[in-house]
Amino acid sequence: MARTLFPTVPTNTASINIRLSREAAEENLSRDGMRKDCIALCERMGLRVVAVHIDDGVSGSVRNRPGFVAWLDDAREGRCDHLVAWHVDRMTREGVNVAALILDAIEDKDPETGKQVRQKVRLLDTKGLDSDPGPGGDDSAFRFKFIIAAEIARAERERMRDRNRAAHRRATAAGRWSGGPPPYGFQAVDNPDGPGVVLVHQPEEVAFIREAAERILTGQNISQVTRWANLQSGMKPRKAENWNRRSLGHILNGFPIQGKVVAMVEDKPVPVVDETGTPVTLEPILDADTSAALRQKLAVRNPNEAKAGRKPSRLLSGIVQCSGCSSRMTVGRRGNGHINYRCPEGATDGLCRRPVSISAPLLEELIETGFLRTYGDNPEYVKRAQVAGAALIDEAEEAKTAALNALSAAPTAENLQRLQEADATLAEAIAMPRETRVTLVPTGRTVAEAWAASSMEERRDILAANYVSIMVGPGKRGKRSIDPSRLTIISQPTIALGHQDEDWTPGKMVG
Repeated sequence: MARTLFPTVPTNTASINIRLSREAAEENLSRDGMRKDCIALCERMGLRVVAVHIDDGVSGSVRNRPGFVAWLDDAREGRCDHLVAWHVDRMTREGVNVAALILDAIEDKDPETGKQVRQKVRLLDTKGLDSDPGPGGDDSAFRFKFIIAAEIARAERERMRDRNRAAHRRATAAGRWSGGPPPYGFQAVDNPDGPGVVLVHQPEEVAFIREAAERILTGQNISQVTRWANLQSGMKPRKAENWNRRSLGHILNGFPIQGKVVAMVEDKPVPVVDETGTPVTLEPILDADTSAALRQKLAVRNPNEAKAGRKPSRLLSGIVQCSGCSSRMTVGRRGNGHINYRCPEGATDGLCRRPVSISAPLLEELIETGFLRTYGDNPEYVKRAQVAGAALIDEAEEAKTAALNALSAAPTAENLQRLQEADATLAEAIAMPRETRVTLVPTGRTVAEAWAASSMEERRDILAANYVSIMVGPGKRGKRSIDPSRLTIISQPTIALGHQDEDWTPGKMVG
């Protein structure tokens, strides 16, 4: 009996690998077409297809593509005796580096020792590549042909990258969009003045960015604005389910909303310019002063940001206070299922002289009814910021940076004078008054209409803007109702009534 050297492999079996390119439009080959060609080859060779592995839109320079790895594993683990691909450039575009991996797989060699440990398999493609030299043949011709084809595929990939980079530079310099996801706030449309596409404002996203900026400039911190952003239906970030402080801050601090187009060079943003040296620009979403003031606001770190951004659990969270110790009351649930607001210091001896609790649903109903009865027919107002002078510092800093670069390149007396003048201009800009004036403007809705269209969190924010505090006093046992005399409501009528008041500051108590 003949001795079996290697594990038995199913004969006349084939595993197919299909890769769709994402790198060049001229290589937009059909997945179904490549699959049909490979299956037709297997049928002509009398092979039974045991697996088809597809890598959809993955570059040929990625050597750990799932389909490619599974394809090689079919040979390594003895599941087939033929590997089939459409063409060498569908297997790899990394040249001899990955060609060696494929050769080890078809020759069934241990990658560490180089010893043959399994039965060899045959490599085929639909363009005539065949690793089987035939009876008494030498596989040197195949190896040379395979390695040369792999290197040609690698060189073509580099040429495609160079062409794409050049096309990107030409399109950007011409004011056209060169491809990829547009920045938040913009959308790509056909160029009305020529070939290609251009970026224009996306109306809903622009309105969202401007409202977020207004909230920052009128006193809210990034955590509060992030909480508001996640309540806006349909306004999600491009690659996530919800906004966070970092993703929203990245948009508000970004160059696109300033109308600037930049490229990162050595981790530094450098303006993109056209053939004449003129910076390429987009239509800005925010004017220069507003954008500069917004960046200055976001640069100031507030140690209470995380606390301010905490999502409220009830309508009056953070508004109701215990009359015994002035602590903000927390939400609690009794054993019988009743939900109440209660003094957080009530369970600790000595910290509250007279802790109180009150039914959350009954209190919320009472406050909502009273608020709408008092203010429901009044016009709704929102805070808006008018900014002046903030952009001068940005312009002066850019001029100083340009002067420093010029002096580094050519240390002449003229460039030294240019730097001194830029320093003086920056000092003047810093000394000039910068003003962000907050006013109240009508939205065209009544308070009741705004309330009806709001979520619980938004209604809580409406109450917080109108009521500084709701102080809860001790109650009496008996009928399940709330005596209004238990409540001391400290309101801010200027917000509810929409008065213009430059001296108003958040949290100021007005009787």
